[in-house]
Amino acid sequence: MSKDTLNGRQRELFDKANQAYQDKDYAQAASLLENIYNEVQDPQINHLLVESLYLHEEYSRARAYADDYLNSYLTTATDFRFLLTLLLRVHEFILAHEIVAGVHDEKLKQTGLEMIEGAENEARMDTKATLTTIAKQFYHMSDYSAAEQQGRFQAALKLPLTEFKQGAQYLLVDPYLHPLFVVSILEVFQRLHEETTVTFQWLDKKRYTAVPNQLNSLQDDQMYKQVQQSLTEKLAAKDPVAYNLLSQEVRLQLTLTYPFVSRVVTDADGWVDNLIAVYQGKPSNSSDEIATWQSRLEKLTAELLANDNQG
Repeated sequence: MSKDTLNGRQRELFDKANQAYQDKDYAQAASLLENIYNEVQDPQINHLLVESLYLHEEYSRARAYADDYLNSYLTTATDFRFLLTLLLRVHEFILAHEIVAGVHDEKLKQTGLEMIEGAENEARMDTKATLTTIAKQFYHMSDYSAAEQQGRFQAALKLPLTEFKQGAQYLLVDPYLHPLFVVSILEVFQRLHEETTVTFQWLDKKRYTAVPNQLNSLQDDQMYKQVQQSLTEKLAAKDPVAYNLLSQEVRLQLTLTYPFVSRVVTDADGWVDNLIAVYQGKPSNSSDEIATWQSRLEKLTAELLANDNQG
């Protein structure tokens, strides 16, 4: 960060924050940096703020701010180790594993795995009852509404990897689990570069097998890209508000179809045309198949949102 990006008052605050940090007055440093960060989002300010909060033992707040520039913590070995230390402090074991899985430096990867293993073993001893409760609620996720499933899934991301996998492999074939969470589990396994074959139930109620490490992410799926590109071309300049709303809808709709997006969407333009027509309350020339799929996905989406509104 260049100080030139800050105005005079902000520069003064930054210098005071820096001094407070050097003096180990981390509460004061964090308070001053938050004032600047509310006005100027910058990786350097973010790092100093997160470190100040961490050293002041405000781990959850530090974690929340780190999310803004998560990838910037992966550029040096020191920042990488700090990020892992922070994640492990708040028991975000699955995200920690995902980050380590993406590291190419074998020595650094090994360091990360050892850090995680130590923290997981410590958690198993210190918070055994809590982990048992989370694992049990995760295993029985489908007994609850979709909104409550969301809460239990988020909680399960704080399980050690072994316990997460045990519940996840069962849930992937649970016929009563909302399809979004089947996808969410598959995506976790894909980011973990999991090389073991998994069995899962898809939207057609049939079971399939896949090696997660061989799956593309949704963002890298060619049909997903085509739909997003078509939507951008047809709507971004013409109606930005509708574009933002429908972009979110497309993301959720096609997430539900993962990892077989192209089985559902065979015509990107037709898919987008029908989406826009429905939004605008106009008749569509798209095929019945597109309309049927979109209606079905809309119901699944509405189920999530309805439960969420009630919760």
